[in-house]
Amino acid sequence: MKVKIDSSIEVFTEAFGLSASVFFSFNYLLQRSTNNGNFKTLAFIQPAQNLEFPDPIPNEPFLTGSLIPNLTWTDKNAGIGSHMYRIFMDQPFRVNSVNANTTIRTRSINATLFCH
Repeated sequence: MKVKIDSSIEVFTEAFGLSASVFFSFNYLLQRSTNNGNFKTLAFIQPAQNLEFPDPIPNEPFLTGSLIPNLTWTDKNAGIGSHMYRIFMDQPFRVNSVNANTTIRTRSINATLFCH
């Protein structure tokens, strides 16, 4: 049995002032709980996550942008039982930003089971 997990997380950024740049550095972790047990990390990924705004920022006083990485995972060893998956962002949430605010807005996850 294999489980394909598709996920996405929107990292929303609002820039203000004359110029702005945002550099992200955190991992996305795939975690699984079996039969209501503790969550265990199965894999992680750190996609390229940089967002730079034009200088000067048009439409003063602010400009917005989003990064929405679409991540696909495969759990090859799910086994028998009831499984719950989650995508977790490791702590600390590290962001180096100049003239910008960053929030996590939209999250989604979809699991498809393949039996053979």
